[in-house]
Amino acid sequence: MASEWESRKERITELFSDRNNTLDRVMAIMKCEGFSASKSGYERQLKAWGIRKNRDKTSMISLKIKLEQRQRRNKNSHVYIKGVLLSKLDIEQATAGCYVSYAAPYAPEECKTPPGMTVITPTSDGYMLSVRTRDLPFIYFLRQLAPITNLNMLIDMPPQILQAIVPAICTEPNLGQLAMENIFHHLSATLPVQRDDDILPVLRHIVGHDFTAATLEILKVTVYLLSNNLLDNGDLICDELLKWFQMGDNHLLLAAILSHKMPTIEAFAEGIFASALQAEDQRMVRVFLDSGMNPGIVIRVSSSPSGFGCTALQLAAGKNNLDLVKLFLEFDIDVDQTGGGMSDYGSRTPLQIAARNGNMELAQILISRGAVLDKLDLWGAAALQNAASKGNIEIAKTLLDHGADINVQSRTCGCALECAIRVRDTAMFEMLLQRGANVNGTEPSVNTPLQSAAMVDDHETVQHLLQQGADANAPAPRWKDGYRLVENLVREHDRRTALQWAAANGNTKLCQILMDAGANLNAVPGKVNLDYGKHMGMGMTVLAAAVLSKNYELVELLLRCGADINDERGSETALEAATRLDDMAIVQLVLSAHPRLGNSLVSAVRNQNLRLILMLLEAGADINAVNECGESALSVAVSVRDHSLVSFLLQSGANPAPKSAILPLVVAAYVGDLDLIKILLDGGANCDQRGRRRRNAGLIGDLNVLQAAAITGNINIVRYLLEVGADLNVPAAQYEGRTALQAAVQSGSSETVQLLLNWGARVNSPAGQSGGVTALQAAVLRRDIGLVRMLLTAGADANDMPAALFGKTSLQTASEKGDDKIVCLLLEYGADINSPAADIYGRTALQAAAEVGHYYMVQLLLARGADANAPACNDWGLTAIQAAARGGYLHIADVLLKNGANVNAPASERRGYTALETAAHFGRVDMLKLLLNAGADITSEFGRAQLKSAMVLATSSGHESAAKLLKYHQIC
Repeated sequence: MASEWESRKERITELFSDRNNTLDRVMAIMKCEGFSASKSGYERQLKAWGIRKNRDKTSMISLKIKLEQRQRRNKNSHVYIKGVLLSKLDIEQATAGCYVSYAAPYAPEECKTPPGMTVITPTSDGYMLSVRTRDLPFIYFLRQLAPITNLNMLIDMPPQILQAIVPAICTEPNLGQLAMENIFHHLSATLPVQRDDDILPVLRHIVGHDFTAATLEILKVTVYLLSNNLLDNGDLICDELLKWFQMGDNHLLLAAILSHKMPTIEAFAEGIFASALQAEDQRMVRVFLDSGMNPGIVIRVSSSPSGFGCTALQLAAGKNNLDLVKLFLEFDIDVDQTGGGMSDYGSRTPLQIAARNGNMELAQILISRGAVLDKLDLWGAAALQNAASKGNIEIAKTLLDHGADINVQSRTCGCALECAIRVRDTAMFEMLLQRGANVNGTEPSVNTPLQSAAMVDDHETVQHLLQQGADANAPAPRWKDGYRLVENLVREHDRRTALQWAAANGNTKLCQILMDAGANLNAVPGKVNLDYGKHMGMGMTVLAAAVLSKNYELVELLLRCGADINDERGSETALEAATRLDDMAIVQLVLSAHPRLGNSLVSAVRNQNLRLILMLLEAGADINAVNECGESALSVAVSVRDHSLVSFLLQSGANPAPKSAILPLVVAAYVGDLDLIKILLDGGANCDQRGRRRRNAGLIGDLNVLQAAAITGNINIVRYLLEVGADLNVPAAQYEGRTALQAAVQSGSSETVQLLLNWGARVNSPAGQSGGVTALQAAVLRRDIGLVRMLLTAGADANDMPAALFGKTSLQTASEKGDDKIVCLLLEYGADINSPAADIYGRTALQAAAEVGHYYMVQLLLARGADANAPACNDWGLTAIQAAARGGYLHIADVLLKNGANVNAPASERRGYTALETAAHFGRVDMLKLLLNAGADITSEFGRAQLKSAMVLATSSGHESAAKLLKYHQIC
């Protein structure tokens, strides 16, 4: 009996645990299948096996709610447990005793799927067949292509379309011999071919003169590359293919292709669908929708910096195409969905787009479909602000009539009243006031209406607002921690009080009105709450703003009324602003108020205004004062190569070796002026001094004079400095610094490098910690095998250590460059092929080669013993297989897997993805299948988390087809 129980264990487990049947029903089913036992026998055996119910009552209630919610949206549902499909009867019996309130299915948020279950919309048998096969999606597509339609009936691609597509496919602007080699290597790494030689007939057809053969081959290659998101210029190719599909009866081929459900076709269709939308071709758009294209798909549009981020409805609304909008509304579609991109279309809801474009009919249609009125777009504006900022008063009225909040506040563009003021729309302004708009606003990070009125220099609006109770003394806007970068960018200029704006506009009368209304003459300027320097982070005082307006009378009035001449809370003082403008009259006026002189002399020297320089020195200016960028008056005089001014400043007491970020002597070397170097050295400058590190000083702040001369490759200055005793081996600065030898190698001057070696330069000095390179790494970066050989011969260590941040060893760098000659030379000199990756953004040699698609380099490194499972670095890291998956390099991934690469290798500790996640994120459907075939885990606890993450990444990146492949693969 025991053996009989064991033979039935799997079936009993499925019925009792997975399908959630009662024990009595399990016994009845098993009896029908020829197995009988007592209830107590079942209970003992289940206990011995440790089998319990997989689902509690709470899970069943959640499942019941979820299924009812989906039914309300006209979605059919299949429920799977461990890949087993539950019948309708199973579901009814499992949820029969679960009470669900009437309101539960109508909750605004969809109920979560219970753990261990998968609820999915049924798909076609054909699609499931394509998912179940082990064939890669593209290979499966090719096998189905011939029966789809008679390809001989196609109209060949005309030469103009071929001429547009071929260079884009081949990633080369022309097709010369070197370009053809690069194309061959690129396609070898990318296409699903068994042997490298299989690429040759593809290339012959593409670049040949047989248009029929070229058409078919280009169609196949573009389907593969587009379906795997492998083209930077995919939009161009999709546009050209759309033109071809529009020719003659070619659209019938498209319809026939789309009727066959499989991952490759659906991924390929996404790009052509976007082109049809851009072209506003309603016939072609309907072909896609009728074939089952998701009308809510996030599509990639050329105007989006991120390459995607716009729904079809957003795009149709943006083009004011009502016919397309109505077509999409025929389907079950979320009218408030946004793609999330930063394009004009992707960032705003369709209603916000309609309001912005002034399309009343579209706005009314969307409102009638339940569009949310006060939702904020990516830029922080609701539909009302979009309407107000574009002067669309009738739409603004309609929105208000339907309940839009008149005072809804944006963190980037304020309230609707403020938007109307910015565009000087008097009618909109008066309408909003009549309807009760708040004249003071409520968001401290943006302008108040009064501040915007002063900003646009609108005298009448300022007075009107003051009469309505506007606060003349409202503080300048201040950025808040945690705001998105995009919001910070659009708010950059809104950092002034109303009086500061009036002063910046040079409007004396308006300034007087505001002061009479109580505006604080010495109010704190706005400040950016980010880690920028003073000049970038601060606003402007009233007095400094008036100086920059060049209104002498206004400056005089403000000084007379008590403006603080020494207020340093803004980006610059009044005197600094005046000297920067090189305005002698205003400088004299400001000086008459006896200000602190600060670093105003630096600006005077930059303008090479000797009269102003003398005036400031006579007034007591510190000749050695340093500005925010670390510049002194002397270093600025050197940078403009004014010899007489340099001599004058030295004679007047300028320190030739100041303790600042930018040293005069270093500047002289950098600009290549030997005479200035001699003048400064005669004046007491120190050859071995290096500037003090400062964020905005740039590279020049990390070098001494010899290093600066070497980085320009100026052998005459380098020789002179060595002769006068400059220290040849001063270490590289921590941030992007270079030793003299590293700098000379970077310049590419072999003569300068040899000179330094002859003088005893240390060939193995370490790289700077952040962005630094050793001398050998610098030579490899230049792909200069002569310099590489020279340094190795001089004793350079082929196993040189990389910089901690963004660093690579020489071998890792050469592998990334795909330079097999340098790689072999370094290996000959003992380079460690498995040297670990640097901690941040580091790569082993194999990872570096895989990341950029150097297929032959990957083969070379593996043959020499490279570890296919070397771990990813801690931050921004990638294993070799993750790198190949990211780039979509199918052939490289296949080679790595055959060499034992772990398909489930953990992601980088910080900012990393597994191979499956990164393939999904970038829409590589064939790579996904390859990884799944190789055992990518989607079933264990780790695997389920990985699957969920991969699907979210694919969907959010506009790769619905990749997400769908994963979705249905889990139930195979």
